Order: sequence, then structure tokens, then C-alpha cells
Amino acid sequence: MKSFWKKALVIVMLLVFTSGLIPGAFALSEQEPNDSIATATEITVDSTVEGIIAEDETEDYYRITPEKSGRVTVNFTSHIEYYRFIVKDAKGDDVFNSKSQKYNEASGMRSDTYYIDLEARTYYFKVDGLETSWNNHYKGPYEFTLSFEDAQANVEEPNDSQTEAKDIGVTDTVNGIIALDEIEDYYRITPEKSGRVTVNFTSHIEYYRFIVKDAKGDDVFNSKSQKYNEASGMRSDTYYIDLEARTYYFKVDGLETSWNNHYKGPYEFTLSFEDAQANVEEPNDSPAEAKDIGVTDTVNGIIALDETEDYYRITPEKAGRVTVDFTSHIQYYRFIVLDKDCNEVFDSKSQKYNETSGMRSDTYYIDLEARTYYFKVDGLETSWNNHYKGLYSFTLSDRAPSVCTGSDHAGGTEIRDAAEPTCTEPGYTGDTYCLGCGELLAEGEEIPATGHSPVTVPGVPATCTEPGLTDGEECSVCGTVLREREEIPATGHRFGEWKTVTAATTLSEGEEKRVCSVCGAEETRETPRLPVEEYEYMVGDLDFDGVLSAADARLALRLAIALEDADELAADGRSKTGLPVDAVIVNMIANADGFEKPETADAADARAILRAAISIEPLKTTHFRH
Repeated sequence: MKSFWKKALVIVMLLVFTSGLIPGAFALSEQEPNDSIATATEITVDSTVEGIIAEDETEDYYRITPEKSGRVTVNFTSHIEYYRFIVKDAKGDDVFNSKSQKYNEASGMRSDTYYIDLEARTYYFKVDGLETSWNNHYKGPYEFTLSFEDAQANVEEPNDSQTEAKDIGVTDTVNGIIALDEIEDYYRITPEKSGRVTVNFTSHIEYYRFIVKDAKGDDVFNSKSQKYNEASGMRSDTYYIDLEARTYYFKVDGLETSWNNHYKGPYEFTLSFEDAQANVEEPNDSPAEAKDIGVTDTVNGIIALDETEDYYRITPEKAGRVTVDFTSHIQYYRFIVLDKDCNEVFDSKSQKYNETSGMRSDTYYIDLEARTYYFKVDGLETSWNNHYKGLYSFTLSDRAPSVCTGSDHAGGTEIRDAAEPTCTEPGYTGDTYCLGCGELLAEGEEIPATGHSPVTVPGVPATCTEPGLTDGEECSVCGTVLREREEIPATGHRFGEWKTVTAATTLSEGEEKRVCSVCGAEETRETPRLPVEEYEYMVGDLDFDGVLSAADARLALRLAIALEDADELAADGRSKTGLPVDAVIVNMIANADGFEKPETADAADARAILRAAISIEPLKTTHFRH
């Protein structure tokens, strides 16, 4: 009855909405038939569409081809009990699905708003009355109104992969959109000089990521998922991207990494560039690629996103002190000097910049012989093993030490030859030297050895089969073994008494088992079969269970029709295959109507056993011993 009234309601509504008899009724704007992509009705981004899912159809299609990329807002009103609004790409694949939406039963309608991000290409809107949970198709009228917000996109599509990436410059502004039928956009950037690119990013995507890849496609920067402000529907971020004068790729996507959802929407970013004034040619990422510098040079460099260190080769013509005035814009940096065999002879350790100024300056005094060395600069924060990026510069000089007079030692002091004590060796506080004239101002003092800090190395208990170890002792500081651990022999099993698992019979061996009371290990052994002369047989008891039954009669009958050999009979209900049973003995037991004839059982024997089993007639012979 409910189905009848629904159909009746749809017919009435069809008449109302197509005749225009009631003021304010929808004017049907769909062009039937539009029941497939091939027959879709053409609409524009500012259309108002009035349609109906009639009794003889299940869905309507509309074709839309925006002239520009942008966001289409869909204000949808439905008088269908359940409806779905779906967007398909040009291939017919779903790129948006509202899922089943149920109307308000009191008002007989519902209204929804959808934000649909589209590129300047063809899509299809599909409307149907499908209730997905029950697969029912509902009917009725609907209306939707479209409005359009231009994304101001200024980069040509497609740019959905690294091979399709569009070229941009280091001072460009990019307007883009992650549309329903894509998940990411790519841009190719090739700075003419090394330097810092500042990226001011604005996103209207619920979650977005900004990623930089090197020429091989490996990630060298990842902003991680960034969520917009739900009140404003946007967010703004600034990224500082240090690049060499080579090719990189910028990737934008709407991935929320925690749930692996792909969000859509418009975005824009503006680039600005700060020249690093780099004056040493790349690459110089290893000692083999190190670039030559002199003892009075100034070096401007950059640790870019796709590298971790720079190398410079210096070969003084004569022994002397090189003064290094170092300025860094890297959050953490290290300045290291290596000899010709790449052994460290100086390490500034990690140096953190001033967070207010975004830089720091240091001066190092490096005493070099007249041979080759390597200067290495990296952005390593040693405590966390993070690699930071940014600009740096250093100036070298071989200026002579200042002349000191009397006790006025200009230029400050430094400690040399300091050494920390160890467990067994003394340390040294170091000698104090004047940096101005090199004079020894004060000798250091010996620091006593600290001695070992013993800790117990726990032993290992012995088991029944494996040896153990006693407790040992070692130094917790240097790891020296102070007391060796000694082996403890295996204890061996502690077995209980042998217990019968399977009793031996005249037809089969038995089995015994014993168990270790410590570890539960088991041992088994075989027990021999009983002598035949000690076993009493009952004529007709073919399964050796001590009574006559229908089972014995069935077995006799099977023997009679040669389904089973006599020497494979069961003993005590156990497996009978391969048992070494004397065929003559078995035949005699089976010959229930007169065992004096050693013949295999036949149907008469089966009947005799069955009569004895139901006590109609006793067997002629009851027992015998072999």
C-alpha cells in the first residue's frame, strides 16, 4: 500500500511540475532523455536546474564545462525521499558523491550546499534517487542552483605529475586549484643562482602539503599536512627554501596524512628570492668535489635542501695560522677542518644561531702546515642528528699576531692540549696561550683518572640441556670487563617413572613415556608384543573387543567378499594396517560355523556371529587358545 501511495504522489507531482497549474511550480529545464552521459543536458556554471526523477527512469545527467578553473557552489533542493548528487570526470569515473541524503518527512524536502572544485574541462553532474543501504530507487522533483568563484589560476593544466610540471620563476605568483579529478599539482623551478626562496603560501584546502623534490624526484622538503582555520576556511604559511642553481620541483596536494584523505580546493603562493652571492661553483658535496680556496679568500655558500655539506680544499704555501671569520644563517652549523686523509683536526661542534637575528658570527684560529687540508661546512645539530639548511660565509686571513707588551696580551687567550680523564688515564686542564702573541701564559694541571664504575652483568641460569653463566662485572663508563662470567654446566633432565601410553598386545608393540619434572621434556620407548600363546581368542570376535556384535558380523561379511585381508584385522580397536597377524589364526576365529576347517569367513559365518550377538543361537565353539 505504501508503494502505491508513493507512485500516486509522484504521478501527481509530475502533473503539477509539468503543467504549471500551481503558482511557483518548477519549470522543467532538463532536456529528456538525459538518462546517460551520452544524452546529458548541457548546463553552465551559473545555471538554475529544475528536474524530476520520473517513474520510468532512475537518474539524470548534466554536462558542465567551465571556461576557467574555480569553485562551483551547488545549492541543492530535493523533494525525493532519498537522493544522491554525483560528479563524474570526462571518463565517467566518480570524483564526488554526496551519498544518500534523506528528506525531512514533515516538510517532504531537504536542502544541501556542495562546494565543487573544477578545472577548465568537462564534467558530468548525476542526480538519482538511490537509497544505498536498501538499493531502492525513489522518485520526485529536485532543483539546484550553481554559482562560480574563479580560482584565478594562472598555470596551464594538466600539471598532475613531475613530467607535466609547469615552469615558474623565483619571483612568480602562482594561483592553482586541486580539482575533484586530481590529487596534486607540480611546478618546475630552476634558479639561475643559488639562494633562499621565500614561499608565502595561502590555502583554501582543508588540509594541504607543500613539498619540494630534487631533480631525481626525492623529497627534500615536506611541510606535512597543514589544516586550515575552520572559521575563515583558509590558512597562510611562510617557508624558507634554500636552493642551488639547478632544477627542483614544487608539489602541492591536499593529503591529510593521518587518515590518507585527499582534500580539494584553490591555493596560491608567492615567491621571492634572496641571492646567496655564492662564489664557489657547485657541486662541492664531498672531498673529491672540493673547490680550491686561498688563505685570504672570502667564501659565500649555501647548504641547499638537497645537500648536507660543502667542501673546500686549501693548501697553504707555508705553515702558519689562518683566521676564519665565520657568519652563518643556518639554525645549527659546524665548521670542520680535515687533513689530506680526511681525519678531523678541528671541529667547531654544533653552533646555534640567535633566534632573534637569525644568524651568528664566530672566529676560529686554525694552525696549518704547508700541505693540503679540507674545510667542511654542514648544518648538523649533533644532539638530534638534524640537518639544517641556509646561507653562510667565511673570510680567511693570514694576518700576523698582534705584538703584546708586558702583561698586556691583546687578542684574548685560548686553551690548548686539554684532555678529559678516563677510567684509567689522567686528564689535563690544558695550557693557556695568548692569541695575540702566542706566549704560554699558564701551564695546566693533571686531572686524576676517574677509576672504573663497576656494574653487574647478570648471569644466565643453566637449563636441562643448555649451560648457563655466572654473574660478571664491567665498567659502565668504558665497558672494560672487570670480572668474566663463567660457564655453569647444563643440569640434565630429571625424569620420572616410565608410564604406559599404549599397552602391548599379541598383534602390536606398546609404548611407554616418562617426563622431565623440570622442563617437561618427554622420552618414549617401545615395549615388545605379548607372546601369542598368552592371548585367548573368542571365535567370531573379529575386532578383538571381547564381545560378539553386529560389527563382527559386518567384518566377517567384508572378509567373505574380499574387501579386507584376514591379516589386517583390528586388535583392541586400534589401527589394523600392517599388523603381523597369523592368517590361519584369524581364519579360525572368523570361521564361526565350525572353526575345524581353516577357511576364510563367509556369509554363513556372518549370520552365525549375528545370531550369537542377538542371543538367538550360541556359536558351536566359543574359545580357543593358540
